[in-house]
Amino acid sequence: MTPPQRREIDVAARKVHRMAVDTSFAVFRARFEQAVPRFDAPAFTQLTRAEASWEALVRAVTDKAPHGFVTHWSGDISSMVCPEGNCRRCRAYLLDSPPVLFRAPLRAAIHEDAAGRVRFVTDRPSARLASLGDPRIARFGEDLDHKLDALLEFLGVTATPA
Repeated sequence: MTPPQRREIDVAARKVHRMAVDTSFAVFRARFEQAVPRFDAPAFTQLTRAEASWEALVRAVTDKAPHGFVTHWSGDISSMVCPEGNCRRCRAYLLDSPPVLFRAPLRAAIHEDAAGRVRFVTDRPSARLASLGDPRIARFGEDLDHKLDALLEFLGVTATPA
């Protein structure tokens, strides 16, 4: 058996933004989950089975996304990220934004540290998409940044890293 050839790996480093939240974990989580509702998979499946156009699919999701994002998945990951007591709670989210459904998911988390400070943690879409090296995709990432900034403003979170 021939050993695999060594190849260079292209690494694109980017920052993760951690922002202060001026309220409790439970209150911020409730506000966030109301502003970024769950993706309605059964309705989406029904539309795809009816052979709806891509525009109709995007419109159906957009109608349910008052702030431009829906949640595909969320889960309590406290046991994974807080095993040594350095934090109290952490809930992770996988978000999406029409019209790019399923193509550029956004990771986010709500985190409460051991001192009770609540943080919202996310990638900046522009940094992630710019790493692909296509200016058209990078511009779309900048549009997603604006949507994310508007969502954060609605939620009362300053976009200043904490």
